[in-house]
Amino acid sequence: MNGKAVVSLTATAGERFARALAAKDSGALCALLADPVDFQAPTPGRHWQAGTGRQAVEEIILARARLAVPVLA
Repeated sequence: MNGKAVVSLTATAGERFARALAAKDSGALCALLADPVDFQAPTPGRHWQAGTGRQAVEEIILARARLAVPVLA
């Protein structure tokens, strides 16, 4: 894949988010989040917060996705 999410015109916001996340497509993820955004992601180790879509994508969503262990099917 070329790193860009393939999006159908009839895809829901959730489907577009999932495809963009799977493709690690920063631009598509940012386009799905409002700006400003009140992004909150409480985890056992930390409470993640972001005020913009770009900050949420670059510093939290994709940064955490890079650390995730791939699932083998």
